[in-house]
Amino acid sequence: MSGDLKVSSPLPARSALVLVALSTLLMAVSYLDRQVFAILAPTITSELAIDDKTYGLLAGMFSIAYLIAPPFAGLLLDTLGVRRALPLAVYVWSCVAATHAGATGIMSLFVLRFALGLAESPSF
Repeated sequence: MSGDLKVSSPLPARSALVLVALSTLLMAVSYLDRQVFAILAPTITSELAIDDKTYGLLAGMFSIAYLIAPPFAGLLLDTLGVRRALPLAVYVWSCVAATHAGATGIMSLFVLRFALGLAESPSF
């Protein structure tokens, strides 16, 4: 049949284990990273005078972005390939996470929380 799919050869066992370990580590770091905002909530809310409602909206910004971004993240991964797109996503996600330290107010946090949700979605 001319329409048969070509299947590439399977990964060697060692490469497969490394891939699984790195993927697991990436997801663990991603899950830990999103908990940092909750852990720092008392400091953030007092430093920036944020009430509980606004904090809830800030926390939700990540989830909204994380909800809508996966189709685009999948397109990015398919277009660039996992070997290029995933390290790029981790780099962007790390930069966005680091810029949270320079947030000066509520609006900058809204933007950064949304950007973090977008940047972390390819890891999922």
